[in-house]
Amino acid sequence: MESFLSVINVFLPVLYGGLVAIYALLLARDIPWTRRAGPALLAATICVHVGYVILEATVAGRHPVANKFELFTLVAATISVSYAWVEWRRKNPYTGFFPLFLAFLLQMCSSIGRVPRYEIPEILKSPLFAWHSGAAAVAVASLSVGAVYGILFIAMYRLLKRGFVGEFAERMPSLDVLSAMSLHAVEVGFLALTLAVGLGDIWVMRAPDASMADPKVWGTFLIWGIYAACLFGRFVGRWGGARLVALNLTGYGLLVFSMLAVGRIFESFHRFPGAGK
Repeated sequence: MESFLSVINVFLPVLYGGLVAIYALLLARDIPWTRRAGPALLAATICVHVGYVILEATVAGRHPVANKFELFTLVAATISVSYAWVEWRRKNPYTGFFPLFLAFLLQMCSSIGRVPRYEIPEILKSPLFAWHSGAAAVAVASLSVGAVYGILFIAMYRLLKRGFVGEFAERMPSLDVLSAMSLHAVEVGFLALTLAVGLGDIWVMRAPDASMADPKVWGTFLIWGIYAACLFGRFVGRWGGARLVALNLTGYGLLVFSMLAVGRIFESFHRFPGAGK
């Protein structure tokens, strides 16, 4: 079974690479066959990826997120599902290249860093940690999608301000729609992040070896505060799209730093011996 999982682990970046290529061609040329091939390959990739995550967890006999590489693959899968939902709702496949490229990068990192069967500390086998890590994965995926559409908002804003009119601009959603798509993703991500933070706090209080001194905990509180300010500004301060997008991307930049830089500086996903690297 481990050999089969290893094959799928290598095959997943190939699937995502194919998706990125098709959606890039769709964005650049809008060739009719790409409009059929893109959604079909996306559905197949999601089925393979979700099956892989479930099988990996079943074989390991635990929840699917015990180190950062397992988090990356779950986030990549969730981004794909989220984008598939957006494409189906908006009937606009032209933005697919951007979130799927991010999913490709995350899955590539996960496939390269995947650790075959390993033991995790008893503390990480807690169902509470499983819910905490699952909520964190949903939060990262949703906030990633929000960041992608935030970047598209900035790009389109600058292009339109310069008077640029072309096929790319015509295929993209309007600025209002891009801003709304980004904000809706942030709303979902913030709720999931709040749940992850709350469950994480309870877990830390119950776990004898856990500590609030974990640098990921500090970073998460800071990220949560930035996104809280973003939503407060939107619904209370009536801030416009550009200011919200700036806060959104600031929070996401810190999130990426927390996932990558902090994960490299410190020896484990959280500071528990044997948690995987």
